[in-house]
Amino acid sequence: MPKITILEKTNLKEDHWHSMVISLLRGFAALQVAAAHLRALQYPGFSAVEKPPLLFLGLAFSSGFAYLAVIVFFVLSGWLVGGSFLNKLNSERAFQHYAIDRTGRFFANFSFTLYVLHVPMILVMGYALRSVFGIGQLSPHSMLHYLIYAGMYLMLVVGAYLFYLPFESNTPRVRQWLKAQLFARVGIVRP
Repeated sequence: MPKITILEKTNLKEDHWHSMVISLLRGFAALQVAAAHLRALQYPGFSAVEKPPLLFLGLAFSSGFAYLAVIVFFVLSGWLVGGSFLNKLNSERAFQHYAIDRTGRFFANFSFTLYVLHVPMILVMGYALRSVFGIGQLSPHSMLHYLIYAGMYLMLVVGAYLFYLPFESNTPRVRQWLKAQLFARVGIVRP
């Protein structure tokens, strides 16, 4: 009879193919959620559009899986977080090291950065669209508005990427600083 056992250590390393697939799936999930939120905030609801054009039907369909993408994102994130904690479980001060590593990587993952920042970025872009161009809501019957949507989506992705870059490159320094602050208080300094 099969048994469920707890591993002593995970086999998650960034150079393993399954780690890359998980990161890719999390990234696609974050992109899906950002596209759906942007569509929901900039276009009228699907049921409010009489005779929706084919392009709007495609946009509504392609961004309509966001509720599943949220589940995928958080399940995979929880699995990764649990695995990284499992790797530190038998070490001294495991919880403190784990907390420092998580805090130090808060915005150091692109999919997480996009997931957290896309709503504030959408609100700012929507405000700019209303105040600068006088467009309150995009029309599903205007090709120009689809181009505006595509431009806004591109700005979301590029903006999140540019925000993520300095955090990714400084993650080791942030972790070292956090460890020095935490462990200096208890008289232990560990790399």
